[in-house]
Amino acid sequence: MLSVPVWTALVVVIAVGLLAGQWWMGSGEKRIQALQEAVVQAQLAAQRLPRWVLELPVDEGLSALDSTRAAFKRDFEQVDAVVVLLQEGGDLSASGGPSVFRQEDVPASAQPASAVVAEAWSQLRDQLSPLLDVERVDRGAAGRIAELTAALDGPLLRLRELLSEEIQRSESRAGWLLWLSVLLFAALLALSLWIFALKQGELETVRTDAQEMLDAVPVGLFTLDEDYRLGHQVSPQLMQMFGTGDLADRNLVTILRELLPDETVDTAKEFVSLLFSERVNENLIASLNPLDQVQIGGEDDDSRGRRFLDFAFRRMRVKGKVVRLLVTVTDITERVVLNEELDRLRGEGDVQSERVMEVVVGLLKADRKMIEERVTHWRVALKEANQSLKQSARGERGLRQLIDRVFRPVHLVKGEAAAMGLGFITQRAKATELELGLLRDREQLEGNDFLPVAVRLEDLFGQLDVLERMLKQLSKLSTAPAPADKAEGKPKTPPPSFLQSVVAGLSSKLGRQARVVLEGQPSESLPEDRRRQVDDILGQLARNALAHGLESAEERSRAGKTPVGEIRYGLAQNDQGEIELSFRDDGRGIDLETVRRKAVASRRFSPDQAAKMNPKQLMGLIFLPGFSTRGGVDDAAGRGVGLDIVAHSVKRLGGRIGVQSVPGQFTQFRIRLPATDPAAAKGKSA
Repeated sequence: MLSVPVWTALVVVIAVGLLAGQWWMGSGEKRIQALQEAVVQAQLAAQRLPRWVLELPVDEGLSALDSTRAAFKRDFEQVDAVVVLLQEGGDLSASGGPSVFRQEDVPASAQPASAVVAEAWSQLRDQLSPLLDVERVDRGAAGRIAELTAALDGPLLRLRELLSEEIQRSESRAGWLLWLSVLLFAALLALSLWIFALKQGELETVRTDAQEMLDAVPVGLFTLDEDYRLGHQVSPQLMQMFGTGDLADRNLVTILRELLPDETVDTAKEFVSLLFSERVNENLIASLNPLDQVQIGGEDDDSRGRRFLDFAFRRMRVKGKVVRLLVTVTDITERVVLNEELDRLRGEGDVQSERVMEVVVGLLKADRKMIEERVTHWRVALKEANQSLKQSARGERGLRQLIDRVFRPVHLVKGEAAAMGLGFITQRAKATELELGLLRDREQLEGNDFLPVAVRLEDLFGQLDVLERMLKQLSKLSTAPAPADKAEGKPKTPPPSFLQSVVAGLSSKLGRQARVVLEGQPSESLPEDRRRQVDDILGQLARNALAHGLESAEERSRAGKTPVGEIRYGLAQNDQGEIELSFRDDGRGIDLETVRRKAVASRRFSPDQAAKMNPKQLMGLIFLPGFSTRGGVDDAAGRGVGLDIVAHSVKRLGGRIGVQSVPGQFTQFRIRLPATDPAAAKGKSA
């Protein structure tokens, strides 16, 4: 579709063309009218010619009056001039003034009559020319002249009539052209207005799209001119960051003075001025940006309410000249807090050694055999992660997947160590997670970025070595039960299962009351290799249930439930030998609307995509890497790794997983695993 300027130009061109046509037809009509006037005058002059001939003397001794001869000559020349004009063109004098008349200007309908006039005048002219200067004429001359004049008068009259008809036709055409011009101009005007309305609609659509994009961007966004004034449109995120909704067209310096120290604002003002200078290289002064990390809100001794913002400036050019700056404001609070936490944890290494004795006491009371088995399993899982770090992952996607591969075993160790009261292991795993979290937040990754993670893993391996040495020393100190116990016939209390230990440890840590109810076979009934795999899944499901599902005793009482939460699990084998694992907690269930909101907040899905998801699709999101409905991060949850481990383990084992949930009542996972480990079976066959 043509643009509005093109349509405007087209309307103007057509209007000018119509006016030019109107003027051309009018000028042609005026020439014909002038010609008709000249023909009329020539006809009158021709009709007077016999009279002047009669006044010429016929006898000797008489002479004609000078006035008669002058009138005779004038009328002769007038008729002759009109006939020449009809045949050859020339200057035409009329009431409208002199004009140039061409022979082709004679209308086609009048040209035959014009030729007849010329022929009749030729005969009359031959008779009149000798009489212009003679002293006397013969007596028969007047009669001949009268006859020839009568022969000329008829063609002249016919020529007048034809010219009159042509003038009428020209007036009619001019009238139609005028109406056509008006109608065409009106149509073009209406079409132009319609196109203008369409363009206005397109502009409104573009404006709406731009506003929707501003609403969707997760950062503050605005433009800035040389006078430090914001543009007409700013993103809603910026309003939230600054805590005000009135930002458009305001002065940035005035806004910043309400949020930052005057010294910082003055420096920022000078920095922005430099960006508008063509002599300054934008990339060279980027490191001088005083707003790359500024704190908004919160006192120095109070971390609550603190927010950290990062301002980035980009030049906007028109015809090579800097006219505005595009400014993005990113909330980097989480990254700063993570770095602070990481620094804090780095300084706690020595403090952990002081707690070794507490760990020793805890180990004396715990099931050391189970701990030994889990430590062995942790070491295998961490070695796989360490091996993945040593392999060169190519490309951004490969590095992102590497983060998830390392995250899973580290999170497994952190959660199980926390449940067993192994604080020094938990803290090392947590520090490794923080390093991985920083990598996950980076926009671009390189292989060297994983060096801090490798260092953290080595530290974690060292702590596992310490734990294993402690376990060996404690085993040497252990003594067998006294024979009297057997003699008295007291039944030996079986040690708690792995799941019971995890639930007991996390219940105490999280302030939850929970008990485990076995429905079917325990995981201990499986072969050792298979049992460790199933225990990994059970441990993650238990941590998920305690962190997300089971409520506190007060919440449960208000909801009409028993204060103690219940976790039911069990294994069974079907006719095909497949292992069927069931795990159910009677907690708050999964709120799909919360999942939908978290999906948008995670920036993986747009609001429209999340709104179109059905319950099954929403339920599947809880298994995605890094997806969590937890608001914060602790030793049990918040990284979005727990259920990712479950899904990854089930998939690696060739199994299937299903989940059911009723908000306020329960969440149940059903997992079906093949009779044998596909990876182990493949290894044996090889």
